[in-house]
Formats: sequence, structure tokens, C-alpha cells
Amino acid sequence: MMIWMSNVSADKNSPGWQLHEGEGMRIFPLTVTFAKEMPSKPAVIVSLTHIDASDDYNLRVQVEVDNATTTGWNGRFVTWGDSQIFGLGASWIAIAF
Repeated sequence: MMIWMSNVSADKNSPGWQLHEGEGMRIFPLTVTFAKEMPSKPAVIVSLTHIDASDDYNLRVQVEVDNATTTGWNGRFVTWGDSQIFGLGASWIAIAF
């Protein structure tokens, strides 16, 4: 069994960040590379750890894992509606057997 865990974050200063602008569905892609390759495709669990958002609008945010491989995972921070998100952070754990 192999376990990797860490944190990932981004904010309005990150290239491509648009979660604080406009309305509707907005997505910021995440790419995480493991320090060492896993022996098999892992299960990845991710959870929000911090949110920097405008208090003038409703808060709508999620973090998702889209694809996990033996070398890392891709995911995304998502908001929608009129929410204005200035920064997000998440902790993750990947477990492979």
C-alpha cells in the first residue's frame, strides 16, 4: 500500500483564474503530480480547506477529482451563479494498493 497526501490551492493571482469574474459556471483546472509513482491507480479523496469569497454574493463552490493515474490526478475548483471566489484551498489523500 502507498499513501500520498498534500494540499493544493489557487487564487485570483494564479494564471487562468476567473472564479471572481462574471456569472455562470466557471472552472479552474488542477493538476497534481505525485512525488513518486504509485503501484496502481489510487483512490483520491479531496476536501476544501479554505475559501476566500465575496460576502456580497451567495457562496457556491466545489472541488472535484476528474482523473487519477499512478503519477497524479487532475481536478478542478468550480463555482457558478453570481458567486465571486478569490481563492480556494484543498487537502487531498491518494491511496493505492
